[in-house]
Amino acid sequence: MQEENEREETIRQQLQVETLFEKQQPKLSPNEVIEVAKSLKENWSFLEPDHKKMIMQTLFSEITIDVTGEAVGGPGRRAPAEIISLKTN
Repeated sequence: MQEENEREETIRQQLQVETLFEKQQPKLSPNEVIEVAKSLKENWSFLEPDHKKMIMQTLFSEITIDVTGEAVGGPGRRAPAEIISLKTN
């Protein structure tokens, strides 16, 4: 029982530290957000696929597309698409 209590206390302390860290994070100004967005656009082709996915999932909750042409290179390949609608987080 003592061991479980110690583990629980350790976890509580870790959560408190994480909460304090989150509160200390500065908010971005509108100009800083614009600069980050420009940077993303300029560097998009250099990002890893996992990072691209994480960014998209952070920014958008839903994206609806319509495929407008045939897949280049056969089925399962890239196809031209048009964004029909999107919902931001």
